[in-house]
Amino acid sequence: MCAANPNEIMNMYPEGTSGSIVIRANDLQILNENYADANEWTIDGRPIKRKLFAAGQWKGYDMMSSVGGFYADPASEHFVLISREGMLPYIPVTRKQYLDRAIQYVTRYYEELIQNAIQNNAALPPQVRLSEEYLDKQKTQYTNAKNEALKKLHDALEKSTKDGLLDTPAVVRIDPLLMNEGTVFQSEAEGGCMLVTENPSYFRKELPKYVPQFFVIELMPGDPNHSNMNFKHIIDENFPIEKLKAMIDK
Repeated sequence: MCAANPNEIMNMYPEGTSGSIVIRANDLQILNENYADANEWTIDGRPIKRKLFAAGQWKGYDMMSSVGGFYADPASEHFVLISREGMLPYIPVTRKQYLDRAIQYVTRYYEELIQNAIQNNAALPPQVRLSEEYLDKQKTQYTNAKNEALKKLHDALEKSTKDGLLDTPAVVRIDPLLMNEGTVFQSEAEGGCMLVTENPSYFRKELPKYVPQFFVIELMPGDPNHSNMNFKHIIDENFPIEKLKAMIDK
């Protein structure tokens, strides 16, 4: 690749490093996907989303990774949100909000599984239908899974109430149906994800759409053993993050 201006160059292989930095404005890529695609997983009509996993700090700002747990820190890319002072473009979902929806979701999910199994079997030709005995075993299996999940959710509700944690952020397993895998709430260090919704109060609609209201920095440090100067070290030492923050709403 060649630079556009005559006084600019771009190092290529083998001198160039694979590191890079990407800055995006007004793009909440740190909320990378909905928690689950079902009607229960909304708050005031806003989808509940997974926030990228915590991965320490960078220049005093929270750093995030697209992978969680043990792999968050050594990941090949990290993300940093730069927003208005004391205000975030997202709202954490509380434990109480999560548990209320999870109980509804798990109940409906397994009841629909049972109903669909009965209806689908009845729609088959008689000669290939499941036996009543087999169908009963299937219904029992679904019922036991539902009851096990609901017990864990109700136990988590009781404990969170007792410990005064109902209004704290919900950091949970990545799938609401994995109640048989362990505890309901799981720290980000263990691979849990924080659930959030977009914050409608953050966005100033009177501003033109091209005005940055927040930034997300994507850092890809590249090969630390490259013979060239380490790209991440250069960015860590010299990137003027406060100048970027000063551009918000302007």
